[in-house]
Amino acid sequence: MEKTKFLIVSKFEDSNFIQKVQNFKKRLSLDLSFTPIHLPLIAPFELKDKQSHVVFDEFEEEFQSFFIDKKDTDYIKFKNFRVYQNKKKFLLYLNPVLSTNLEYCLESLNEIKRGYTKTIKSKEARKPYLVLGKFHNERDLEEALQRAAKEFILPVEIKVKGFSLFLNRSHGWQEGKSFLTFENQNHLEAQDLRTQLVV
Repeated sequence: MEKTKFLIVSKFEDSNFIQKVQNFKKRLSLDLSFTPIHLPLIAPFELKDKQSHVVFDEFEEEFQSFFIDKKDTDYIKFKNFRVYQNKKKFLLYLNPVLSTNLEYCLESLNEIKRGYTKTIKSKEARKPYLVLGKFHNERDLEEALQRAAKEFILPVEIKVKGFSLFLNRSHGWQEGKSFLTFENQNHLEAQDLRTQLVV
């Protein structure tokens, strides 16, 4: 029997930018595990013992300690496109810039994770990233990069709705637990920071 995998994500407020990301991935026939789009914060993991309630409570306590005022909404900035190459496969993704609070929170979450999970993969991603497409040749990658440059105005800042735990079931990822939801949500659109953020 396959073990349940877990994933912690940042949920975004709905915006034109998030809708563009979703449409872009659909056109590339990329699996949409999360609809609407969410940002995975730490790599998927399996628990080595049946202590889910213990580790999840610890995760929740960390989020609560780093984001004490739930009315003080957090933001994530996407500054540029990046490409990761593994042999002949290419991964196109958006590179996020996290708030200081979230950076330190993730360090703490990963430390907790190491104490409860199975062996960490040596090639496990150490920083969050938002996938736009996967390609098997450079020509398709270059075409996607050109389309992305026309469709997305970067840098851009997205409001975080909250942080949740997702479980990987046979029919896909499902939300299993909400760690924190910001109270001051007024559905603002993504902000164009080209005049505010130094590239």
